Amino acid sequence: MEIDEEAKAFPLGVIGDSAVNSEVGSEPIVVFTASRGRSVAAFSRAVNGDILTFSRQDDDLFIDNETGSAWDFAGRAVDGPLAGVHLNRVSSRRAFWFSVAITFPGIEIHNP
Repeated sequence: MEIDEEAKAFPLGVIGDSAVNSEVGSEPIVVFTASRGRSVAAFSRAVNGDILTFSRQDDDLFIDNETGSAWDFAGRAVDGPLAGVHLNRVSSRRAFWFSVAITFPGIEIHNP
């Protein structure tokens, strides 16, 4: 993932199916993963001036700790106080580790 000339890699084999709360540069982000890392979506955690922290509830939903709202894989709150709110998608891409290492020498690698 690259934001404002800052880059960070999230090894899917390490993070598994989860909600990964992190930052890339100064942007608070969350990475939702499913299907053993075959499905990945990244979003900004900033909502209405607040920074949310997410955890995985089950195969289909993620929960933010601050409001208890339930979010789907598309970044849409489907239940709770924030129902109807959409997280802003962050540009990301999947790549083999060696292409990331060549493209971004010295890249920061997320380590849970």
